Order: sequence, then C-alpha cells, then structure tokens
Amino acid sequence: MYNDIILIIRYLHAVLIITKSKFMENLNKESVRLPGQEFWKSGIEYCNEHTQFIGYPFYEMRYIDGVYELYMLDIDNPDSGKYWLIKKSKSRLTDICQDLARKIMNKYHDIDSNFLCGKELIEALKPFPEILREKCLVYSENEFGKIDGKVANGLSRYSERYEIVGIIDSTKAGLDAGEYLDGIKNNIPIFKSIEDALNSLNYTPENFIYGIAPLTSFLNEEQRQIIVSAIKYKMNIINGLPEYFTEDDEFSQKAKEYGVQIYDIRKAPPRNKLHIFTGRILEIKTPVIVVAGTDCAVGKRTTARLLVQALKKQSLKTVFITTGQTGLLQGAKYGIALDVLTSGFATGEVENAIINAVTIEQPDIIIVEGQGALSHPAFTSSSAILRGSLPNAIIIQHPPKRKNHCDYPKLPMPTLESEIKLNELFSKSKVIAITLNHEDMTDHELENTIVEYESKYQLPTTDVLKHGTDKLLKKIFDIFPKLQK
Repeated sequence: MYNDIILIIRYLHAVLIITKSKFMENLNKESVRLPGQEFWKSGIEYCNEHTQFIGYPFYEMRYIDGVYELYMLDIDNPDSGKYWLIKKSKSRLTDICQDLARKIMNKYHDIDSNFLCGKELIEALKPFPEILREKCLVYSENEFGKIDGKVANGLSRYSERYEIVGIIDSTKAGLDAGEYLDGIKNNIPIFKSIEDALNSLNYTPENFIYGIAPLTSFLNEEQRQIIVSAIKYKMNIINGLPEYFTEDDEFSQKAKEYGVQIYDIRKAPPRNKLHIFTGRILEIKTPVIVVAGTDCAVGKRTTARLLVQALKKQSLKTVFITTGQTGLLQGAKYGIALDVLTSGFATGEVENAIINAVTIEQPDIIIVEGQGALSHPAFTSSSAILRGSLPNAIIIQHPPKRKNHCDYPKLPMPTLESEIKLNELFSKSKVIAITLNHEDMTDHELENTIVEYESKYQLPTTDVLKHGTDKLLKKIFDIFPKLQK
C-alpha cells in the first residue's frame, strides 16, 4: 500500500507540477505511459527533488479505513503548515490525479511561482488526454450502430470531453466498437452488461452515459433499473434525453444515497440566461457553413466534425458549433441542444454561439451542425439553425437507400432535389456539396451514386467516412479563396 501511495505522489508531481525547466523542454513524449505504469523515469527523478514547497510537502496522502484522502498545502497561508482535503476516493488512485488536474486548472490560474498554471498548464497537459478526460461507459443496448444509438455511435468515433472505455450492448458483446461501426478498430470494447464491463475493466469508470436517443423520451421500468444499477456502482449519470433525471425523485434520492452526480446535458439554461435573435449575425464576416440533411440521424454531425478536422489540418482556425446533445458530450465548446428550446430562443442561441465564437476565437471559418431536416414536420431546429446562422453556404447530407424518415415509417423521405431547393429558398444561400450516408449500400452502389449525383446536381459528392473530405475542401476554397491565403 505504501508503495502505491509513493507511486501516485510521484505521478502527481511528474504530471501536474510541470516546471519551466530543461526537463519540460527536453521531455520525450514517446516515453509516456498510462496511469499506474512506469512513468517518465527522468521526470520522477526530477520531481523527487522538488517535493518541498516553502519548507513543506506540497501534497499529503492518507489512507484511512479503505479510503484514500489527498490533501494539498494551504497555498494562501503556507507557513501554517495546514492542508485542505481536495479528494476522497475508494476507487482507483489515478482518479485522484485526474481530479487534481482539474482542480489545479480551475484554482491556480494566478499563482506567482515557478509552477505552470492556468492556460500554460492546460497546454502542457494537452499531449496527455488520459489525464484530463474522465472515463465513461456508454449504454446502448440493442441500438449500437443503429439510428437510435447515434449518441453512442458518435462518442465511439470521437470525444474530446470523455474517454470512452466501453459500450454496453449485449447483442454485440465481444466486438470492437470501431471495427463494428467503420471497419477500423478503436480499442473500445463492447460489453454484455454493466457487471461484465466492470469485471473486465477491473475498475469503475467515473461516468455512465445513457447513449440511446429514441423517439420516445421516457424510460420504461427496465431502462430505469439500468440507471439505478449504474448509480449503485457509484458512477455519475450523464443523460442526453429530454427526460430530465435531475427532476426524477427516485434517481435524485439514489444519487444522494450513493454520493454521485446526475447531469442532464440537454436541459436548457434558465430563461434569463437564454438569448433572443438580435441581428448581430449580419455583422459577422467569417464564412459560416451549415451541414444540413434530409432526415435526422444521417451523419450531419460526423461530416461536420471531420470537415472541421480537415480544415484545421490546412492551418485554418476552425470553430464547430454544435446544436445537439451528442456534440456537447463530444466536447464542443460552442452551442446548445436546440430541440428543447422554443423557436425564438433557438434562433437566438445559434446566433449567440456564432457571435461568441467569433469574438473569442477569431476563426477563419465556422461549421454549424444541422438538425433533422427542414422539410421534416416533427422538427423545428433546422429552421432555427438557418435563421440564426444566416449561412454563406450549405452542405446537404443524404442517405440514398432510406425510404422513410427514421422513427416515422409512414412518412416518406423527401427527394434530395426537393430538400436542396427548400434549403436554398429558405436560407437565401446555396448548397455547395452533397455528402452521403452509406447505410444499406454496397461499395459499388455508393460509387455509382456519387457519379450519378455529381452529374445530375453538378455538385461535388462524397461519403466522408469512405472517401474523406478532399472534395469539400476544394469546393470551400473555390468559394472562399481568401481561406487559401
């Protein structure tokens, strides 16, 4: 036990008390190991020489009755020799490290010392995302890879905010999530159940994400027991449904009993924190592109995210504006889940997100995630996005083999041609490219469809998961030539 504590103390110093020294300059990033393993031999040796702060140890770790307690020196009054408790943990010791990293970044942004603080510390830790991201299990029983599993699908492909350590779907247990979705392994295992996941991982992740987005907003009794079970395993609950778990008496009581938190990602801010449309979007000179679609769950967010990554590789400062819960869970800095807002506020929030992004980031280009479809009678978010963003250009995402709107089997899909015309008429902007969702398509059918659409619509057409974003980039540079400079 003592050796474990010493290891973590060394780890804390090696990772979090990164000084402005030759050690930082000469750091060999290739030598990094995951928490709990050997970690930067030179770093540990260096930090062992710097374990004192004004005559006192900077940290003190105690182990009492099966609970690890991490104390930190009272920086405001160090000569007192007093420490304050910053973390208790019965689970992995590395959880303490992750929590400490966040606390240092939140609290010590203005220390006048030789310690890296605030933005400098964040920059120093960027090469080590496992330190900053909380670990999560994602629940998607019988839905992973399907339309209603889009939250789990998206998180499996990408997340800056969380480290996804497993998907729960008994119908695909034993498979690799990335390989199942896209044919490329991403080392995210699919488990049969919560118990199977915890036994296989040999630790309890910090969070449990409900990764299903069904048409019906409310959980049945079986699904409710899944949430209760996760709470009993002392995982925080992250909920993307419009059914707010924080307002559920049973969930709230259980969370309090087991000492965990519940987060409703989709819950709107208080009314006095929301924004109405102001018209300031007319002053924005930065190019804005909306990735719209012909239905919900067609891949608009995935296309937008991959396009953002491609633009960044071209050395363009690019901002992504999310408009749904999955984008927020993935770590988007700007945006809000629009579908829980009234239309007036929804338009205003899109405008406000863009204005904030331009003010803070001063980007070269902005990509906005679309929602649903403008022609879809069940959703109003699409119109709010076009009104609030006043885009300079639109990309349309379309699944050629889908016959009816998902979750609405009696509602036929619109034609791609009609959706293009509707978006252009409504937005007074132009559709500049078509992106495809290859669901139920063979590779041969996909290639033929790309050729057919490019001939018929005279627009670059691609499937970004299969062929990347090169065609989109070329079109964007043609339309906005200043971006090439």
